[in-house]
Amino acid sequence: MLRNSTFTVVVIALLIIGLYSLANYSYRVSPQEEIPVQEVIVPTTDPVPPVSQISPVSYTKSLPELIPVQTTYDQQLISFIDSATAPQIEPIVILSAYFSDGITTGNIKMRGNLYDKSFSCAETPCRLSVTASSVITFQAYTDSGLSSNIVQANINVTKSGELYSVAIDAVSQFSVFSDACSGLWGPSTSNSLSWGNFVQIPSRLNTGKNLHLLAGRLISFGIVDAKDCPGGGLDATGAPNACGLEKAYPALIEWQNQFDFNIWTASRDIHVPPKLIKTLIEIESQFWPSNERLYLDEIGLGQMNQLGMDVILRKNPDLYFSLCETVLGNCDRSYNMLPKELQAMIRGALIESINASCPSCPYGIDFVKAKQSINLLALVVSSTCKQTNAIMEDLNVTSSLEDYWKFTIATYHSGIGCVQNAIEKASLTSKNLDWESVSKNLNCYGGKSYVDNFWNNLYSFGTNTLEPGNQYIPLTIANLSSSQTLLPTPTPIVRNIHAVVNVFQDTNNNGLPDPVEWVNNIEVLLTIGEGTTLSKITENGKADFDLSNYRPGVTIIASLPGYYQYKAFTLPAEGQISIDFIFKNP
Repeated sequence: MLRNSTFTVVVIALLIIGLYSLANYSYRVSPQEEIPVQEVIVPTTDPVPPVSQISPVSYTKSLPELIPVQTTYDQQLISFIDSATAPQIEPIVILSAYFSDGITTGNIKMRGNLYDKSFSCAETPCRLSVTASSVITFQAYTDSGLSSNIVQANINVTKSGELYSVAIDAVSQFSVFSDACSGLWGPSTSNSLSWGNFVQIPSRLNTGKNLHLLAGRLISFGIVDAKDCPGGGLDATGAPNACGLEKAYPALIEWQNQFDFNIWTASRDIHVPPKLIKTLIEIESQFWPSNERLYLDEIGLGQMNQLGMDVILRKNPDLYFSLCETVLGNCDRSYNMLPKELQAMIRGALIESINASCPSCPYGIDFVKAKQSINLLALVVSSTCKQTNAIMEDLNVTSSLEDYWKFTIATYHSGIGCVQNAIEKASLTSKNLDWESVSKNLNCYGGKSYVDNFWNNLYSFGTNTLEPGNQYIPLTIANLSSSQTLLPTPTPIVRNIHAVVNVFQDTNNNGLPDPVEWVNNIEVLLTIGEGTTLSKITENGKADFDLSNYRPGVTIIASLPGYYQYKAFTLPAEGQISIDFIFKNP
């Protein structure tokens, strides 16, 4: 009897704790500031291998068809070519490849043609010397018979003094990105934001940040050997000291970038900007995918909880019905119509599928589940932006694209109720809202500071990215051979791509340019990708840019300096694209 009573008390206590956690969901802490490193338990087992030797452990629980994975590629491997953005002493290109599922591990090789020779790489990524402009054809493969599509690219090599510049002018493989959230919010796209572009190469997401929480984890778990540092690399609070940070830096680089391909594919397939996804993971977990805040039942890289699962199950019925069949069997009702206890079962099954805690795995982490969770994280963000849009539409209010995103991230952190109340209060004084007016009414603990800190990290993303071919990424050296070519001899890629910018004064308000309405002598500026700029002056109201030598799929921003007008577009693979700037009568 006493045992039953005790059990009942424990159950009630746990229920109260759980309800309290949900009620206080708005309390979210920033890991780099609040989570004490000294709480990490150092394993007492044999020393673990270096971080570069990490291999995912086999797993038993998975939900393979629930989240879209690699839906746009039928190839088993995906290969890429890149070059350094800054001039180099030696002209090289960098070839890399990944297993297309983002999970499989193993050695990937490379083969191809350059000039009149063939080349091969025993591993990827690898570096290939290019002494002159040419066409390259290459393919990734494994000894087990997997392969990528054959990729062809034009390489342009120029020399200035003792330094070389290498540009990839055209690539036969590219991804065209569309942002699902900005598509809901209006005609502008996230490509127009400094952080909103989609990078064509996953390694362009590589960062080199000194992350203190992550450094503490790497030292505590023996992944980094800092025994010769004062305090073993940690100070009295368990945080890394200066010596520990220095020792940990190479491992920090490798660890924080090991998920970049998964972030890239999640962005491509679920249509959320990749830099936003990576920043979210950094803020929430600093890329350590364990359950840091168990008192809030928050899981994994994105520290997601059951409220996040509830959002995506309500907004993604296909996901719900796929999961329901594995949990309940009888799925004749939508998620919204289920009793609360069955909804909880569905949410629990979904969040357990991404729970990367694994006592028997190296460092206590199941890296397979950690990587799989990134698609779900992107899906949560996508579903949350739909919530934000519904609130704004219901109140008949608008905002800038950037502030729409801030409302979305605030909702991810603080919950929909808190943000909705703030938007409702701000809408009483204006129908055109901004983050300043909404955040003043945000009563969730830490909500405003979380978003402000998030955007500081997002704005500085570019300053923390690593140059392709940097010293922290091991590169094998390609072997050139005069033997028989391995792949078909390439022909140069010839494209005809033009962007025509039209500027006219719509004096009769018919929305069309009449002959007398074209505006001359207006400067038009194109900003391509990460910063290359082209400029022309309108003649007969037009500025025609030949973009045939630029990579299709790259984001380009057209602007009229001094007139505060800009439009973003994605470069097509062929043909002409028109961009209109229309001046209206006052």
